[in-house]
Formats: sequence, C-alpha cells, structure tokens
Amino acid sequence: MGRSNAPSTPASTTFHSRRSTPSTPVAARMPADLHELLMPPDAARRMLAFFQPDGA
Repeated sequence: MGRSNAPSTPASTTFHSRRSTPSTPVAARMPADLHELLMPPDAARRMLAFFQPDGA
C-alpha cells in the first residue's frame, strides 16, 4: 500500500483556519463585555436609556 499524495490538511480547512483565527479573541471577549454591561447596579437604567435616547 502506497502513501497518498494528498495533503494532510485540505486547503479549504487551512484557509478557514487562517480566516477565523484573528476573530477568535474578539469572540472570546464578547461574553465578558456583555457580562460587564448587564451586571452593574445601574444596568437596567442604562439599558432603558439606550432604547429611549430622547429621555422619553
């Protein structure tokens, strides 16, 4: 049995890995940022202000 000449990693996988790697740290920070946004005591007031920017 001979070895295949096919690459061990398909080009599409390598391309996808290169494209997604820079965004991985950004995606990892998103839950922490959301947690910081929603946990302070004034979170409800700030959320309401966000959706009612005119002070209505």
